[in-house]
Amino acid sequence: MSSSCFPSARHAAQRKRRQSVPAANLPRTPRVIMNSEIKAASSTTKNLRKKMAVHKPLISQMKGKKMISKGKTLSGFLKDFASERCFGKLSKRQLSSISHCFTVTHVKNGEYLKRSGDPACYLYVLVSGKISMKSFNRKRNELEQTQIEIGDIFGATEFIHDFPVAEMVAISDACVLTLSRDMYMKHHTDSSFEFLSEYILESGIQFIANRLRDVIFFSALNSEQLWTVASMFQAKFVQSKEIVVRQGEPGDSLLVISNGEVAVTTPGTENEFEVEIARMTPGTIIGELSLVQDDYKRLATVRTVRDSVLLQLHRYHFAEFLETAKQIHCKLRSAILDRAAVNETIQKIPLFESIPAHKIHLVGTVSSVNRYPYSTVLIEQGEKNDRFFVVRQGEVNVLINNTLIRKLVEGDYFGEMTLFTDADRASASVTVSSPEGATFLECSRTDFRSLFLTEPGVLSDIQMRILGERTELRHVLSHPKSKDIFTGHCTREYAGENVNFWQAVNKLHVIASQLESAFISSIQEKETLVGKVTEKYCLRIHNEFVKVDAPQMININSTIREDLIARAKAKRFTLSMFDKAQQEIYSLMETDNFLRFKESKKFEKMMSSLKTYKNFFNGNVEAQRLAPLCEQLMSESLSSYKKASVLDDGGLDNRSLAFES
Repeated sequence: MSSSCFPSARHAAQRKRRQSVPAANLPRTPRVIMNSEIKAASSTTKNLRKKMAVHKPLISQMKGKKMISKGKTLSGFLKDFASERCFGKLSKRQLSSISHCFTVTHVKNGEYLKRSGDPACYLYVLVSGKISMKSFNRKRNELEQTQIEIGDIFGATEFIHDFPVAEMVAISDACVLTLSRDMYMKHHTDSSFEFLSEYILESGIQFIANRLRDVIFFSALNSEQLWTVASMFQAKFVQSKEIVVRQGEPGDSLLVISNGEVAVTTPGTENEFEVEIARMTPGTIIGELSLVQDDYKRLATVRTVRDSVLLQLHRYHFAEFLETAKQIHCKLRSAILDRAAVNETIQKIPLFESIPAHKIHLVGTVSSVNRYPYSTVLIEQGEKNDRFFVVRQGEVNVLINNTLIRKLVEGDYFGEMTLFTDADRASASVTVSSPEGATFLECSRTDFRSLFLTEPGVLSDIQMRILGERTELRHVLSHPKSKDIFTGHCTREYAGENVNFWQAVNKLHVIASQLESAFISSIQEKETLVGKVTEKYCLRIHNEFVKVDAPQMININSTIREDLIARAKAKRFTLSMFDKAQQEIYSLMETDNFLRFKESKKFEKMMSSLKTYKNFFNGNVEAQRLAPLCEQLMSESLSSYKKASVLDDGGLDNRSLAFES
């Protein structure tokens, strides 16, 4: 076997020879470097530099130096330029910690940072450039632009209350720091977030306090008390067409409209649709009585007309506030209880029996309960008077030329003549006659007219007192109690179907007015509802009073009857199709049943209970002057009766009155 078969021995000999030769004496063979290799090395160096430039911010961030621009770290910006209150007192470690929660966002000129209505998921700090933000000015009722300054924190109110954000657009290239709600909720208890959390919370409270400052109910509070109350409120955003409170439900909170608009609705006839009775704008209070009444029920449904912001105060929070602010405890509680007393008084007054529930409450919002001592002169004969009074407790004397004409007791009212007819001077004097004094519900001329001049029931009561025996059938049919008495008279004369038909058609007119004010989201839905309701009620009247062999068939002209039957058969129903028949029945009752009714003892007793003015006027001269004015107002009221179910609160002037829903 040759020596080549033992590579280990050969390799050992070679090693020995190399070790015996000095390294300096080893031969050096020069190597030729190719151009391609030079280019490759140069390219590799450039690539490494690029990669280092890309990864340098990430490396800096890992070291706690998050970069927002060349040579500027995020923590350094927060320390030097951002809010001193939120970041100025933080240590380097805290700044490093909080900077990791922010994200750097670059926005080009003309780009939107956020569009109006977007969810408020972020808090912002402007680093560089310019940002314009649109916000709603409540006092001017218009949108206005605000330019954000470098270092400003913006979006805090929307962020804390979860409101849709205002429009934010860059008017130059800008850099913005953003803090997401998720990140904030994860770290807001950290020491580094202590001052920022206080700022966000106080921004939310300040927003509420500014809104409450414009509300009469809280206008008596000083800044410290207002801040205390505001901290107990909860602000909530409600989208358009959503229900805020529902009629009949228990109420345990007060609501203040901050932004937006809401509609107050009540059920229409037989609860088939909702009728809008009022619109409410910022500054209005809803449900103040729920703060003091444990068994309180909402009187109406409140729905948003457009996106709105509401401030809510729960009953238990209000009780806590009253304990901490005892100096105004009595004042606020007294104001609320006075409102409750007014509402209780109104419900006991016969004059207001025919008024819809929402107007009953509005009487309370524009009225006050006042007490006067014995012998106080409330109205002086021959002097101007601009107040309407309802006796709540006690008695008063009515005098003409110092002669006692009558006494008025609880539930009676006076002062309506100068308000109702624009008479310049009072025709009688009224003085308190109760030794212990008397309590009255009072309201002004403006409010009286706004509430009552579209209410046939109220107008007929006053007009019947003026006209006395000259009262007409239409006055009786418009007066709740008198109408029932006359209906009983007609029933005894076997003519009850006539007055029942008249009332059924009158109800149809009310339904027509309600349909005009129905709270429906689209025109198509409203047209469908009108058609459905019209057919239902017209068919009911036709089957009950018009068709041959109807249960309460009325005696009308054959031509009118045939026309109504033909229209019903062809299903050509309209809300005015029975008007001619109603007028014919009215004429029949006026010349027959009503003449006998006026000669009856029941009519005499009815007029006596109304306390007519026949003894007030010398020779009825004053009645003759006032009657035409009342006739004109009554005619206008009846002609606009279709609007009686709808509240037009423009005459109440916008004083942020509460609507107790």
